[in-house]
Amino acid sequence: MRKSISILVGILLGAIATGLGVGLFLFKANRDRQVLVNQLESITVEAQKSREENQQAIESANEKLITANIEVTKAQELIKALQKERDLLAEAEILEIPSTRVLWGWSDIVSLDQGISLKIPSGNSVESNDNQTLTIAKDNKFKTESYWLSIMPYSAGREEEALSSLMDLEQLSYVVGERLISGYQGKTKIDNETIYVLQVRYGGATTHLLWIKDVFPWKSRSTVIDIISTMQFETNNSDIALRY
Repeated sequence: MRKSISILVGILLGAIATGLGVGLFLFKANRDRQVLVNQLESITVEAQKSREENQQAIESANEKLITANIEVTKAQELIKALQKERDLLAEAEILEIPSTRVLWGWSDIVSLDQGISLKIPSGNSVESNDNQTLTIAKDNKFKTESYWLSIMPYSAGREEEALSSLMDLEQLSYVVGERLISGYQGKTKIDNETIYVLQVRYGGATTHLLWIKDVFPWKSRSTVIDIISTMQFETNNSDIALRY
């Protein structure tokens, strides 16, 4: 009997020992598996972070490349504009302000919004004066449309539209102070009136567009040219920013 009990106790102890060994093994296995899972998750997170950082680096490099290309294009356009301005300056007529005798009775006009001033003959007055246009008109008691000079920020579209209504175009180029004023003189297709369409250039920038109707054709010297010669322009950094 005692022998049987001893055998049973031995078997029981062996089973307990085996169970403890298996349990310890399973515990270690689960622990090692969790460590591996944690390591895998960490590797996955690092890999994702690395991919995101690489993508950000690629996008940043592309943005810098695009910005660099834009700056190169701007520089090339500025060089072309300066070369064109230089060529026009070489052929331009230098205008001097007329004598006080010629300008006697003329009025001073200032447009702070557009940074320009000029003189106009008597019998004329400002019709509009803002950042979009400075318009000069004949004094007219009947209030009919009679403007003959318009100065506005340069617009290639407006310039093209103004020139499209003219014929017999003659190219002109003047130097007034530090500014190059160039463009065309032509005739209207219906009334055969003389119109000047001129652009103001400075430092490779086209800043203003001038539209002038010659309402003084009886003068021996062109009054329009006298008016242009009195123009003065504000010089600041914004002039260079007004390109095309």
